[in-house]
Amino acid sequence: MKHLKKITAMLLALLLVVGLTACGAQEEVFAVHVDLPEELTTLDPAMVTNDTERTVVSHLYENLMKLTHLGEGQVGLANGLAANYECVNNLDGTQTYTFSLRPGITWSDGEPVKAEDFVYAWQRLVDPATESPNAQVLEMVAGYAEARKKGDMSLLQVSAPDERTLVVALSRSCPNFPQLVCTQAATMPLRADVVERSNWDTPQATLVVNGAYRVVKARQNGVLTLTSDSSYHDFRRLGPEELQFTFGGSGAEEADFVLTYEGVEDETLWQTVPVARTGALVINQMATLSEELRQAMGLVIDRRELSDLLGSVYVPAEGLIPHGIRNTQGAEFRSAAGMLIDSDPETYEDRCQQAKDILGYQTIPENVTLLYVSDPATDAVARTLRRTWQEKLGLTVALESVEQEAMLDALQKGEFTAALVMMESQSNDPAELLQQWTSASKENYAQIHNSAYDLLLQVSEKSASEVARDAYLADAERMLLESGYVAPICHASGNWKLNETLQGVFHDGFGRFFFTGVVEKAK
Repeated sequence: MKHLKKITAMLLALLLVVGLTACGAQEEVFAVHVDLPEELTTLDPAMVTNDTERTVVSHLYENLMKLTHLGEGQVGLANGLAANYECVNNLDGTQTYTFSLRPGITWSDGEPVKAEDFVYAWQRLVDPATESPNAQVLEMVAGYAEARKKGDMSLLQVSAPDERTLVVALSRSCPNFPQLVCTQAATMPLRADVVERSNWDTPQATLVVNGAYRVVKARQNGVLTLTSDSSYHDFRRLGPEELQFTFGGSGAEEADFVLTYEGVEDETLWQTVPVARTGALVINQMATLSEELRQAMGLVIDRRELSDLLGSVYVPAEGLIPHGIRNTQGAEFRSAAGMLIDSDPETYEDRCQQAKDILGYQTIPENVTLLYVSDPATDAVARTLRRTWQEKLGLTVALESVEQEAMLDALQKGEFTAALVMMESQSNDPAELLQQWTSASKENYAQIHNSAYDLLLQVSEKSASEVARDAYLADAERMLLESGYVAPICHASGNWKLNETLQGVFHDGFGRFFFTGVVEKAK
């Protein structure tokens, strides 16, 4: 009996030790610390305006479709909340997309995700009362213009015949609609009852989302912590169990991933990412500058010198459309369309001679003023351009720096001769930056009226062929640059680096990064 009691006591002691050991040896959470360059001001998908906000929102919400990493920098398209979709090409050149949602998908509060949530979100996005800077992303949806003009969102042809079916009618052919629109941060679904709550779009643990991660801790000590959601339909493929976001460089020293739009000292440790911004010289068509002079001014710009002035986050422009923006076929537009602007230092003097030959014996005007918004970098660019035009063409240019508000007013009224502007695309489609310079565009600051150019853009919109649409857009870009009214100078870029022990981060070529597939490298 004593022997039995002794054995029992030993077993109890052993169980106690095992229990204590198990409690003290909890498995470490796989967390990835991400530092992003801008401040986070909103988690409302319709209102995101920078890469930081688009990146965070894309981990909290999921769209109909999603981007996936194919390896070696390649990005593909995969089903998100949509189990499948069908596209019907109508006889009048329009299209109708029908998406079928996955069964059993829910919001983080357990409520089912319904097709009506997309209808509500997209109508809200287009509604002028929302004042979304991203409304244009749905411009191809039938009824868009009428809904915007009349403020009647029922005119937008997006409907939900039942809880799992979303029907979208387009006013034109848009073969890349699933990737162009249905992966965007701005077009994520929203629930009407959630949006009606106060402060619903702030980073808090009560934020109702439907993506791979949810907020587990509000911003404590500058850190926003997300945790993976076990109810997410693709949970087993997620890498990090936790994502810790810091902003504005506040956690860069400790972070596993850092993105910056500033220059870096040792470029060998960093990789570059394109940013959808192009800095350009814009010349008003109403000014008295001849085509020959416009072309000559563009030819003598030493873009390599200017990019060196601006630092490692700017590269010489190769065209109007920057790297990263994809064409209808899914390839990078800039690579497919080719380099339209030569910035090779070895051919610079040849280009200067070509500019002089174009000008011939033309009388050089004396009243040219270059308008720009003052900051140290742009000041240096403006001074360099003034010197270059004087030395290479004998053209004297006066510099006029103004505040941003005064610049926008001058551009809208057409009260300028030449100006330095920064153009930014809100959608991953080359057509957006090209449409800006059509006769009917309110952002056509150069006041260009070219019927052939307008026709190319119109035909591209109606083309059912991906190959033809891309060819029309490439021709339009070439025609615009040959006119000399818009002379691209530089493309913006960013620098990023990842902890050498990790792999699997990817980006959309447009500034938005994804960390769902990050894993530790095999040792």
